[in-house]
Amino acid sequence: RSSRTNGKVPLRLIQHVAFGPHGEVLLSTRRGGVGVLTRSGGFSITRRDSLLGDDVFGILEREGRPRLYACAAGLCAQVNDTTMVSFQAGAGLPRGEVRQVVGDARTAYLRIARRGIFQFDGQRATALTPPDGVSFEDASSISLGADRALWVAGPGFVVVNRGRKWERVKTPPDIAPSWNVVVADGSGAFVGSAAGVV
Repeated sequence: RSSRTNGKVPLRLIQHVAFGPHGEVLLSTRRGGVGVLTRSGGFSITRRDSLLGDDVFGILEREGRPRLYACAAGLCAQVNDTTMVSFQAGAGLPRGEVRQVVGDARTAYLRIARRGIFQFDGQRATALTPPDGVSFEDASSISLGADRALWVAGPGFVVVNRGRKWERVKTPPDIAPSWNVVVADGSGAFVGSAAGVV
């Protein structure tokens, strides 16, 4: 019996919040799969529904494209209400936890723990080469701006890719925190650290 019918929505250990095309709230959870809140109630999507894993770190919703789930077991795509597709080595993705997925209608970017940042076109993934002095294996956060600039933050670095060229962002010289979150819009980005530096 599908877990979609049981009406239970996992609300503990939420990792990420996204929104579906019909206004539903999508909750990525640790160990609980994806919780879906709708106007008429809610349900969960788990491995019983062919989700690749129940540790879900993020969701990418794009109009006209399959929904992508960043899971501890890899990358999973929801083609329609009943069909899930998982991407592994055949798509050029290394084994590892997909900790983040961001993107737009054209492409998606994945942050895979201890493996790096990958560009994914829906079929194949390509590893991104970092600028000198930066290791994407250590990256802790990625964000894609409305201007298609890709931002990457990590221990002691913030870099941005515009027009296929990486640029290192200067941070205040008196602090060198481990940047672990970056949020971009069309004009720039905010970065933050666990120490409360923004």
